[in-house]
Amino acid sequence: MVQLTSLPRVKHKEITILPLLVRGTTGWHLQKADMNAKVSPPKKPIIFHIEKTVPHRFRSYIRQGILEWNKAFEKIGFVDAIEVRVQQDDENWDPEDARYNTVRWIAGASFAIGPSRVNPLSGQILDADILINEGFIRSWQRKYMTFFDQVQQERDNWIGFSPFKCEMASGLSHQMNFMATTMAIRELTGLNGEMPEEYLGQALKALTMHEVGHTLGLRHNFKASSMLSLDQLNDKDRFALIGSVMDYGPVNIAPKSEAQGNYYTTTIGPWDYWAIEYAYKPIGGNTLEDELPELGEIAARAASPELAYGTDGDVSWYRYRDLDPLVNRWDLGNDPLAFARQRMEIISELWTEIVDKVAIEGVGYQRVRRAFGTLLNEYSRVMFLATRYIGGQYHHRDHRGDPNGRLPFVPVSADKQREALKFLKEHALSDKAFDFPPELLNSLAISRWSHWGIDNQQASRLDYPLHRLILNNQRQILDRLFYPNILARIQDTELKFDKANTLTMPKLFSEITGAVWSELGHKLGGKRWLNSDPFISSFRRGLQREHLKILIKLVLEVDSGTPEDARSLAWQNLGFINGKIGKAIRGDNNNLDDYTSAHLGESQVRIQKALDASFQIERR
Repeated sequence: MVQLTSLPRVKHKEITILPLLVRGTTGWHLQKADMNAKVSPPKKPIIFHIEKTVPHRFRSYIRQGILEWNKAFEKIGFVDAIEVRVQQDDENWDPEDARYNTVRWIAGASFAIGPSRVNPLSGQILDADILINEGFIRSWQRKYMTFFDQVQQERDNWIGFSPFKCEMASGLSHQMNFMATTMAIRELTGLNGEMPEEYLGQALKALTMHEVGHTLGLRHNFKASSMLSLDQLNDKDRFALIGSVMDYGPVNIAPKSEAQGNYYTTTIGPWDYWAIEYAYKPIGGNTLEDELPELGEIAARAASPELAYGTDGDVSWYRYRDLDPLVNRWDLGNDPLAFARQRMEIISELWTEIVDKVAIEGVGYQRVRRAFGTLLNEYSRVMFLATRYIGGQYHHRDHRGDPNGRLPFVPVSADKQREALKFLKEHALSDKAFDFPPELLNSLAISRWSHWGIDNQQASRLDYPLHRLILNNQRQILDRLFYPNILARIQDTELKFDKANTLTMPKLFSEITGAVWSELGHKLGGKRWLNSDPFISSFRRGLQREHLKILIKLVLEVDSGTPEDARSLAWQNLGFINGKIGKAIRGDNNNLDDYTSAHLGESQVRIQKALDASFQIERR
C-alpha cells in the first residue's frame, strides 16, 4: 500500500509519521481482484456487520446508508467494495473483536460516533465500529410529539444550545423537535401520530452515511451545504441536498406555500466522490512519487463549486476565529442569510399558533413549553448565522495554477454585510420579534413529575425565564459583533475593497447604537408613560444595558487584540448616547414611567463615570 499524502483541499483524517513530518491519509487497503479489469471487486471487501441488537425496523435504513458509499467506489473501478452482513441471533462473536466492523445499538444519551483503529505507520484502517445510541431514535419512535426524551432531566432547549457541541446525532434530535413542532402546528400529522416513516428513514440513512464516511477516513465538510440554492432544495429529483454527507445537514422544511422535498439528503454528494477518488483510486505507481502527478490533478479540481470544503477548524467559535460565513453546522443553501430569513419566517408562523395546535385536551401544557423552547433554540441558531457575515471572508484552499483558482481570501461584500446587519436589527435587536401573547407565556408550564431521570424539584423557576433567555441570545450577538478579532478583521478589510464598497467600523458602531437606542430618537410628545406601558420596554432596557457594558469595556479594558480605533469609537458612541439621553429626558422627565426614568438616569451616570475614568488610565 502506497502511503498517500494528505492535501488540505481534499481532507481526510491524518496521521503524522516520524522522524520526518509526512502528512498522510488514512484508508482501507483496497486492491482489485483483477488489476487489468476496468471494474473489479476487491480482493478483500470492507465488511460491516449490523449487530443483532439493532432493531429490525431500522436495519434497512442502516444498510442503505452503508451501501450508498459503493457508488463512489464504483466510479473508481471497485464493484461491491463494501458489503453488509447482519449478525444472526445464534452468532455470539464479540463486537469488540477487531476482526469485525460493526454497527452497534447502545443505550444512553443521544449520540452516534464512527471510530476506527489505524496503523500509525501506514495509515491503513484496520477496524471500525459505528455506535448509534438508542436514545436518539427512541425520542423519534415513541410519542415524538412530546418534543423531548422523557428519561432525561428536563432542561430548557435554549440553554441546551452550545456553539461548541459537535455531535451529529444530538443535533439531529433538535432537528426532529423542530420538524415535529412544524408538522403539528401545520396539522400535517396528529399529536399522537407516529413519526412519518419517510422522515425517519431519511434521517437514519443520513446519519449512517455520515458515520460510515468517518470510518472510511473522511473528515467533516461543513461547507458542503452551500451546493444548492434555496429554490432547488425542494426539488425531489435532486437527491443530494448537500455536497457531502460529512456536513451536518438540518431538516429541510419547505415554506408553507411550497411543496415539501426530501427532509434530508438521501445520497452521497460530489465532494464525497472526490474524496474517495483521491484516497482510493488505483493509480498503479510503485512509489508515492509515481502517484503524485495524478493525485495533484485530482486535487486541482478544488475550485469547482460543488467541491467546496471547510472543516472543524473553520467553524471554531473559540475567540470567534471562524471566518467564512458559508462554513456552518446545520444550515442549507448557498446563501445562509437567505436560509436564516426563511427559517425566521417559519418560526414566526409557528409562534402564533403554538397553544392552539400543540396543547391538547386531557394533557398538561408541558408540550407547549417544549415546542416554544425548540423554536427559541432554532431562532438562536439562525440569528448567529447572520452575525458571521459581519467582518466575514470567504476562504479557499486553492493552489496557484489550479483551474479557475481563487485567492485564499475574498471579503464578504459590504452590501451583503449591510443586509445581514439589517436582518439582525429587525429580528434580534428589536423587541417586535418578542411580542408574544399573554396566553402563550402563561402556558409555558414545566413538568411537575419528580422521579428517576426527572428531578424538577431542582428547577430554579417553575415559570418560563423569558427575559433571561432573550437577553442571552442578544448578548451573544453583541459579543460577537464587538469582539476584538471581528473588529480587527473589519479594520483590515477596509484595505481590501474600494472605499465605496466597505463596511467600516464607524458604520458598524453607529448602526448598532442607532438600533439599540432607537427610542432616543423619538420625542415623548407630551404623553404620560405608565409603568405597565413603559416608554422603553423591558426587553429593550436589558439590551441597552448590555450594549453599554460592551462599549464601556472597550473603553476601559482594551483587549490586546482590540484596534485602538475601536476604543475611540466606543468612547464617541458613549458620548453620543449620553447626549441623546439628556435630550430625551430634558423637560419631559415627569412624563416618563419609573422604569425608563431609572434606567436612563443610571445609564447617564455609568457613561459619565466611564468617560471620566478613561482619561485616568495610562496607555502604552
